[in-house]
Amino acid sequence: MKNITITLISIFVLSISGYSQKPFTVSGLVDGKQWQIIEKGIYENGYKIGEFNPAENYLLTNWIKWKAMMIENRGLIKIELSGQDATISMVQRSYKTKDGWDNAIGKLSKKNKKKYLQSLVDKITAINASEELITEAVENSILFPVFKPVYSLYGVEWKLDSTYQENTSKKRVFLFFSITNTNSNPVDILVGQSRSKTSCNDARLSCHNTMYFKKTINPGETVSCEYKLRNNSEEKPAVHRIQKFDQSVKNISGKDGRIIFYDIKIPYFPE
Repeated sequence: MKNITITLISIFVLSISGYSQKPFTVSGLVDGKQWQIIEKGIYENGYKIGEFNPAENYLLTNWIKWKAMMIENRGLIKIELSGQDATISMVQRSYKTKDGWDNAIGKLSKKNKKKYLQSLVDKITAINASEELITEAVENSILFPVFKPVYSLYGVEWKLDSTYQENTSKKRVFLFFSITNTNSNPVDILVGQSRSKTSCNDARLSCHNTMYFKKTINPGETVSCEYKLRNNSEEKPAVHRIQKFDQSVKNISGKDGRIIFYDIKIPYFPE
């Protein structure tokens, strides 16, 4: 009798919570910003991104889990982009057994479609309708990071003022920063120590900081900082493009932090 009861419960769960056979569609996403809008909607809905494949125009969330009749269920939300339209569906649905996860069959229940899919559709639609929210989506995107001239760390603002590539045999690249202490107390900044690393993913550059920098910055004070990056290439490309500049920094309390700038363009200016 117990086995029959468990079987009936399993059949009931499967019948209400399997694969969703009709995806939702969001149309008219702002051209060129579709994925950033979708990304913001995913995070604001409390989900995380599990896999992003822009070449094949799809994105999967991490596993979303819930219980139905005391049985654990899970699924992935898949978003497929075609032009300015996105289809949103629940895929790879499964339920937990004593032996692991088994594939679920049937349709996702109306309750769960509304909770997990419709809510995401509504969030993406709302973001797409707001210029302010679209700007936030683009500026804070992790999938497509954009350049920001100012990065704040422990109340200290690092502003990338300018870049320069010299016309000498060394062909070094320079980054010039202004560092401002916005705290109400002095702050010690330590950069370039033996444990500190500067990294960037422009293969032509050796992104190791050649300058040791230690400075006490008073409240409201601004100081300058210069980075020299070695150009390993014999050529002088029209533009260096550092997709990510990552520098570790230590502050007065001994905490380690990182300043990160994305998409830095360094044009070659012959003297």
